[in-house]
Amino acid sequence: MRLLINGGGTAGHILPAISVAEAVRKRDPGLSVLAIGGSSPADRELFEYAGYAFQPTGATGLTGAGFRLPLNSLRMSLAILAAFKKVGEFRPNAALSTGAYASVPGAAACLLRKVPQILVAVDASPGRAAKVIGRLSGHVAVATEQARHAFPRADVSVTGLPLRSEFDHPDPDRARRLHGLPAGRPVILVVGGSQGAGVINEAVGSVLESLLELGAIVHLTGPTHLTEYQTMKSALPDRIRNYYCPIAYLKRGMADLMAASDLAVARAGGSTHELAAAGLPSILIPGLFAGGHQHANAQRMSDAGAAVVLAESDLSGESLLNAVRKLLSHRCRLQKMASAAAGLANRGAADSIAERLIQIATRGDA
Repeated sequence: MRLLINGGGTAGHILPAISVAEAVRKRDPGLSVLAIGGSSPADRELFEYAGYAFQPTGATGLTGAGFRLPLNSLRMSLAILAAFKKVGEFRPNAALSTGAYASVPGAAACLLRKVPQILVAVDASPGRAAKVIGRLSGHVAVATEQARHAFPRADVSVTGLPLRSEFDHPDPDRARRLHGLPAGRPVILVVGGSQGAGVINEAVGSVLESLLELGAIVHLTGPTHLTEYQTMKSALPDRIRNYYCPIAYLKRGMADLMAASDLAVARAGGSTHELAAAGLPSILIPGLFAGGHQHANAQRMSDAGAAVVLAESDLSGESLLNAVRKLLSHRCRLQKMASAAAGLANRGAADSIAERLIQIATRGDA
């Protein structure tokens, strides 16, 4: 079987597709995969780390483009032409798209080439790109019941979000050894997505010493911010320096790290499903980008009692410190939040989507 993956832009739109491809490979060891995605180095790094060929396009987002809209529209058109050529060369039996703007060129090319495709809608409130791709796809697999309503004319199934297989058997002790986390101290995981989040990084940095008085911190800074926070670590007092572990990003081991953590501070993209799978309480700071679709993800977690939502407009070092201190000082509440998060987990999505992909590859339609 030849599978085309259309996805990129963020890890939240790449990792679910890789998870499905892994599930397909278990059923078809001869699987051949080509990924078509964005021009970000992280896109290439994640797909190639998984062992898949990657072809970038020059696609750029149209939502919120403002005065750049004409140029971005031209780039999107050229990206579709490039994807059309690549799809013709690869001749996939089926395609999987994940909804971000980087998925659009490949999804459009699949429509033109009559390649059956499935959309995996990551967010509780899918954005414009996902809605467009949904109209191009024979089937839409949504991560939440709420997202079903964004595709009123599509064949939709609620599968949950495909998770990496490492979430099946996480090992917290392995994460503690790998990151040098001290025993007996709470662990705070700070993650702003595969590229980091500048506003979260700045808030953490402004009260870093005070946060480290509360627990050990593993801080996924993003590649462009790592050096700054390594320098910050070297300036910390000796008594707390080893409680701080800044790293760029984790390609593997996130399940172990979440299992070892007591509280996460995070954006509210696809990682909310990983937080649920790990049963990890969180402080969520939804991004304002891409139409603000992360707010629906954060609200879903908050409504279930699994997370506290801190609006980006209210984010500061002090507001973050107060939120972390309040939660870590109430262990009973953390335990209830952990149970609530685990109650939102929906496993088996990768397997069910893989089965459908194999079916449409055989039949030739979704």
